[in-house]
Amino acid sequence: MFFPILGALSRDLGDLQDFRHIEQVFGGQVDPWKFRRPVINMHQDDESAIVVVELPGVLRENIKLAVEGVNLLIESELKATELGEEDVWLRQERTYGTFKRHVRIPFEVDVDKVAAAYENGVLTVTLPRSESTLPRTIEVKSG
Repeated sequence: MFFPILGALSRDLGDLQDFRHIEQVFGGQVDPWKFRRPVINMHQDDESAIVVVELPGVLRENIKLAVEGVNLLIESELKATELGEEDVWLRQERTYGTFKRHVRIPFEVDVDKVAAAYENGVLTVTLPRSESTLPRTIEVKSG
């Protein structure tokens, strides 16, 4: 008796992948970006932090970047695909809309040297450390 319930629950959870079904369950419009934000990887070396963001399908001119203190602000928009008057969606899984994300950088950034590149749907932002936060070697003098 317990196993048929698990089977039905598994089928229902599988249906939740379809955003139209989620809208039916929760009522109203659902913003797909709330369910899938672009993924971000970040690493650092001695001189900078590198943030890599997956933004497939986003046009370069729809990406906005800003550094505010120790935060990198990333904003973007992916526009929905327009269908013709006679066309009907059979399946629509791609997400679209706008998003805004703050990424905390673990040190003060030299804003004038920040660089960004966008290629094949991947945004790479290099955030150099401020000179004042770079490690320095201090000579020890005798006497």
